[in-house]
Amino acid sequence: MKLPVYLRCGVYYLHTRLNGRQIKVSLRTRDKDTAMLRALALYPNLMMNRKAPSLDDLLAGFKSGTFNKLEVERITFPSGAQLQGVKVDPNNPHDVQSLLNLVNSLSLPVNAPTSDFTPHDVPNPHQADKNGSTSLKLLELLDKYKLLNKTRSSATLKSYQTHIEEFSRFVKNRQVHLIGKGDVTLFLEHLAKSKNTPRTIENKIATVRALFNFAIKHGYYFDSNPASGRQLVSKTDKIKSGYEIYELDEIKALFKLEELRKYKQSHEFWVPLLGLLTGARVGEICKLSLDDIKKTSSGTNYIKIKDSKTIAGVREIPLHPFLFELGFQDFIKDKKNGLFPYLIEIEGRGNGSRVSKFWKRHMERYDVNRDRLVFHSLRKFLNDYLMSNGMPIEPRCQLLGHELDNVNVSTYSNKFNVDKLAELAFPIIDKMLIEIDIKSKANKV
Repeated sequence: MKLPVYLRCGVYYLHTRLNGRQIKVSLRTRDKDTAMLRALALYPNLMMNRKAPSLDDLLAGFKSGTFNKLEVERITFPSGAQLQGVKVDPNNPHDVQSLLNLVNSLSLPVNAPTSDFTPHDVPNPHQADKNGSTSLKLLELLDKYKLLNKTRSSATLKSYQTHIEEFSRFVKNRQVHLIGKGDVTLFLEHLAKSKNTPRTIENKIATVRALFNFAIKHGYYFDSNPASGRQLVSKTDKIKSGYEIYELDEIKALFKLEELRKYKQSHEFWVPLLGLLTGARVGEICKLSLDDIKKTSSGTNYIKIKDSKTIAGVREIPLHPFLFELGFQDFIKDKKNGLFPYLIEIEGRGNGSRVSKFWKRHMERYDVNRDRLVFHSLRKFLNDYLMSNGMPIEPRCQLLGHELDNVNVSTYSNKFNVDKLAELAFPIIDKMLIEIDIKSKANKV
C-alpha cells in the first residue's frame, strides 16, 4: 500500500488532499518504518469515507517491503475489541500466521479496519474484557501505582488519592487511553475557576503528570504525557512562595531550654533540638530508632536516615556533642521500638503531624507568627546559617539531603564521610549555639 508520506527537514509528514484542501500531518519521527506505521493509523481518519487500510493491507505492506517490521501497541477494531503488544517479523512466516490466528481467535474479520495504534519499544499485552476494552481507568491505574510504589509514605499516597479522584470526577471516570492534553488544559481551567492557588494547581497537575509517567513506563499508556509542560509556577516563584526562614532572634525565643523542659512529651524537647542541629526533616526524625544511632571508629556520633522523600535524603548526619551534653544518651537507651513510638502516622498525614501541631502552638506562645514559618523552617535556617558561615555547597547538600543541580558536582564528586562532615559543620554550629544563647544554659534533662 502506497501512502503520500514525504520527508522534510528530517521529519516525515503525511500529505494528502481532502475536498480540495491540502492536509499535512506531522508524523514526528525520522524513521521511515515508524512513519509508515503512523501514517497507516492516521490515513483512515483523514480520508473519512474512503476505504480504510485493512489488516490485510497492513500485512501486504510489509510483505511488499513498504516497511521492514510491524510493532503495534494497540489495534482497535470497529467492535471495540483491541489487540495489544503485536510484534511481527515479515521474514518469519510463523509471526505472520500467529497474528492471523490471533485475529481469528477473537472471531473478527481479518479485513477489519485498523486504527489508533502507536509503535513502541516495550509492548504490554492485555486481555480484552467483555466490553472490548483493555484500558484502565484512572483509579485503577492509581491502584497499580500504589502496588508498585509501596515505599511511598502514606501521606503522599493519600495526597495522590485525593488529587486523582478529583481529576477522575472531572473527566467523568474516563479510561486512561482516552485522556489527552485537552482534558488536562480544561482541568487546569476548572481548578483556577475553583479558586485553587497556583501552588495548589501545580501540586495537583504534578500528581497527574507523575501518574501518567508511571503509566507510560509500565505500558498502560502509549502517547506522550498529557500533563507534561504544564508548570504554572516557576522555580523562582516556588522559592518565593515556599517556607520562610527563621531570624536569629526568633530561634533564640523558641529555644529557651528552661521552657522546652516544661513540656511533658519527650518529642516536644528532643525533636526540635534534632531539627535545629541536624537539619533533618520532621518525618525523618520521628521515624528514628535506636539502630539508627551510630558511631564512627573515631568516635563521632551520627544518625542514619534510611527512609526519606528523595534519594539524596538517604544519608548519615553527624550529631553535635551538645545533644549529649543535654542527656541524649540517657534518653535513647532502652528505646527498642523507636525513639518516638507514639508518633504514628494518622490518616495519611505522616508521623510528623503531631510535632508540627505542637510546634505551631509553641511559636504562638512566643509570638513568632510570621507567615509561612513552620517546623521545616528550622531546616532552612540551618542551611542558611551554614552557608552564610562558609560551609561549601557539596558537604552542605550532603548533610541536609539536598539534590545537587550541578551535574559536574553531583556526578563526579566523592561523598564526604561522617567525620569530615562533622569537622566542617560543628564549628559553625558551635557559633550558632553561642549566638542564640543556649549552650551556656545546658543542663541534663
